[in-house]
Amino acid sequence: MNSRKESTRTKRSNNGCLTCVQAKVKCPENRPRCQRCSRMGKECNWPGPRLSLRERRRGHGPLKNRESFKPRPIQPLTTTTPSPSDDGVPSPDLLLASSYSSPDFELSCPSAAVQPSLTSVPAPLSTRHIPSSCSVLFGPLEQDALYFYENVFATLSPKSFLWSSLAILLRYGYDHAMIMHLLLASCLGQMSQGRADEATRRATRSHFEAGTRLLIASLRAEKPDHCQSIMAFWLVQLTYASIWDRKASLAMDKLSISITQYVKKHHLLDLILDKDHLRGGSVRDSGGLCQSPSSAVRSVLARFLLFAAYEDLDAEFCDSGGYLSSLVLTGDEIAERVFVCSQSSQSQFFGATYPLEELMDDVERSTPLELHVYANVALGQLNRIRKRGCPTVEQLESLRSHLQAVKQRYLSIFHLAETPHTEGKGLMITTYNIIAHFNAVLICILNAMVPLSGDQDVAQELEAAKQGLLYCVWHSSLNGRGRPLMPRNQWPVFIAAIEADDVIHADWLLKKLGNNRYATLVRERVTYRRGTRIDGLQRRH
Repeated sequence: MNSRKESTRTKRSNNGCLTCVQAKVKCPENRPRCQRCSRMGKECNWPGPRLSLRERRRGHGPLKNRESFKPRPIQPLTTTTPSPSDDGVPSPDLLLASSYSSPDFELSCPSAAVQPSLTSVPAPLSTRHIPSSCSVLFGPLEQDALYFYENVFATLSPKSFLWSSLAILLRYGYDHAMIMHLLLASCLGQMSQGRADEATRRATRSHFEAGTRLLIASLRAEKPDHCQSIMAFWLVQLTYASIWDRKASLAMDKLSISITQYVKKHHLLDLILDKDHLRGGSVRDSGGLCQSPSSAVRSVLARFLLFAAYEDLDAEFCDSGGYLSSLVLTGDEIAERVFVCSQSSQSQFFGATYPLEELMDDVERSTPLELHVYANVALGQLNRIRKRGCPTVEQLESLRSHLQAVKQRYLSIFHLAETPHTEGKGLMITTYNIIAHFNAVLICILNAMVPLSGDQDVAQELEAAKQGLLYCVWHSSLNGRGRPLMPRNQWPVFIAAIEADDVIHADWLLKKLGNNRYATLVRERVTYRRGTRIDGLQRRH
């Protein structure tokens, strides 16, 4: 007991001067200068008043008075919710201006039109934000989306990402917040496919809302940037495709009308095409559109207009859209001219820094890509024939003859696809994907002809096209290395899956599709066919 009292008396005090506390010795606590510091000739400093336990627990910073607190007034941001103007433009929730013929069109966000279960999203997307030159804040999800864009989505093209059209799109995104928001929304939408990730879906919605509102503001401008507008439209298409359902299908149909009206209003085809050629002149006689001072801008515009037309064509096959594809892919002449102008988009955009190897790659892949244009034109014509009613044998035979003539013209590409596979060759990857798409278009035409004509040659050609499609899909998948299919390569796999007679092939193709808009259709078709076979076997027994 005495030893405990003695240890208490000799205990060093915590209230001494800073010099004694640092030296871990007992301080006499004589103010303003203690005896020990006076004896040793040291400077004697004392700590300030100690905070109370309540103040220490509340954290750093000055103590706030709750009674004097006044909340900031809630006001809409001018950048995201522009005030209504007197030019007849609808509310910011509408994408298009009143000059278009569809004033009821509403480009609703994924929560309102496609994802009704999503709740409202706060403004910040994460707690760790990195500012960018386009004023878009990059958190962990945004960084993951950019990684997905550069390493997964970039496989849409076999070109090196640094010199591809997607790199051009990303450069536009770094300078323009509208493109960056919609780019992140499309990538996050594809990343959330088949995953119950609420944070990713909220981020998708937030970026989609911000991007579409900026798109509204750009459409209101007196002279909008056509490259940015077409890029933004294409990214909106990709976002709807990633969250595809009935409401997204309706929104895609209205979006197709909107893009078509935008192209007509601003005469974008006249900016791309050579007017002298459209009046009957030859390509060589005319000066050529791509020789003008703004040829780089026009080439980029033509490239992304083709992308949007291809995406609209895929949506038209799903009974949604088709207005833009009917305008751009209406015939071989116009589609070919748009394609020719788009061929030099990368080399003209990057200028002297564009490597010679990439330029040679563009020349090599130009022939398969030109074949791809003609196949898409034939698919668009087939879609429009189906819309008008039951196609006739004469109409289908005309499309079949057209594709046979195209195949004879590009027979070397088909021979190249039959050669042994060479991994890592961009030309081979492009060839397999385009021949697969060509065979898928031919299968759609022949499938409609078989019940009408009953010709044995048509049935044999159909089986050969199915084998060729499966062959090209198999070889193109060898280069995928387990990566998901990109939008432009999903449709041929969908046709191969619904036409596959072997169950193993159908399951493999369904697994390749993943969770996109075609997967549900394939599952319904495969389930129906298997159920029909089981019923037939039961009836036999």
